[in-house]
Amino acid sequence: MADPTILQGQGQVDLTLGAAVAAGDLLGYSGAAWVKADADASPPIPAQLIAAAGGASGDRIGAFKRAVVDNQSLALTVNGSIYLSTVAGGITQVAPSAANALNQVVGKAISATRYEVDVMGAQPSRYVHTELTLPLVIPGGTGAADVLTGVTPGFRGRVEAWQFVTTVVGTGAGATRTPQLKVGAVLVTGTDQTALVLADTAAVGQVKGLGAPTGANDFGATDTLTAQFLAGGTAFTAGQGYFLIRVREEVLDT
Repeated sequence: MADPTILQGQGQVDLTLGAAVAAGDLLGYSGAAWVKADADASPPIPAQLIAAAGGASGDRIGAFKRAVVDNQSLALTVNGSIYLSTVAGGITQVAPSAANALNQVVGKAISATRYEVDVMGAQPSRYVHTELTLPLVIPGGTGAADVLTGVTPGFRGRVEAWQFVTTVVGTGAGATRTPQLKVGAVLVTGTDQTALVLADTAAVGQVKGLGAPTGANDFGATDTLTAQFLAGGTAFTAGQGYFLIRVREEVLDT
């Protein structure tokens, strides 16, 4: 793999390394030393500079706040964002998605092998997870029934899972109803619509997964979330619980 070559650099500073780095590595300050930045270290190390040269622990090197870098081993999407990678010191065009990872845009691709880095004011963000609970009585009959209508989250995020948790045991011979969760008019689980059947509500605390979220599970701050039971099936005569909706929200790392 080709090594990165810095073609231009601005805002040079001198620093003492706390670990070995290579030219072109993204650097961050961790504890009491300058080391490779890392999106999923514990804790994550946000990028603050880019190394102008390589060096070993204890060496003093120059580093830039802005730079144009060439790396002939890359195949970048032109004009696409460049993120701090989960590989220490590196870059990626795929936003890190792990629960505790930083999501820090550090620049933009200007060709298939060249990219600009500007870490001045590059504000990292990270993901936090929230579990939304929606208490409900399983609707009687077999008609369509709205459970959640027109809720606007107010933040950008992703539905990662949704489940039904029983709080009152269900009754009704052969009971089965199919719930749906939508972002706007699009089903979060696509064609994977999972019915809630009587056996899924046989005990208090029983948890039933309601299908795997698909690529339609991202939502914006102004999108609406809705949940309903489809018409059809066989009626429950009793039963209560709550929908448990696990969402991921991107927030600034402070």
